[in-house]
Amino acid sequence: MRRLYVYYRVAAADVDAAVTAMQSLHTALRAEQPALRCEVLRRPGADTAGLVTMMEVYAVDNIGIDDAYAAQIDTRAAVALLTCLVGGRHIEYFEPLA
Repeated sequence: MRRLYVYYRVAAADVDAAVTAMQSLHTALRAEQPALRCEVLRRPGADTAGLVTMMEVYAVDNIGIDDAYAAQIDTRAAVALLTCLVGGRHIEYFEPLA
C-alpha cells in the first residue's frame, strides 16, 4: 500500500490560506474516493526566510496510490495553492514495512 507524501513551502502569512485550500480539496477528493485518507501538516516554526514547510499525506487502504492518481492529486493541489506556493511541490512515495 504505497502512500503519497508531498511537501512544499509557503510564506508564514499564507499558512491559514494554504490549510483552508487543502481542507477544501481534501473534502472534494474524499467525496470522489471515500477510502482516501488525507491530511495536511506543517513543520513547526518558519525558516530564516519566513517560509513554512507544509506536508500533504495521502493513502488508500488496500489499494495504494498509483502514479496517475498521484499526478491528479498534485495537479489539483497545485492549482488550489497557486497564490500561496513558494517554489515547487516535491512528491515522494513510501511503503509500510512488512
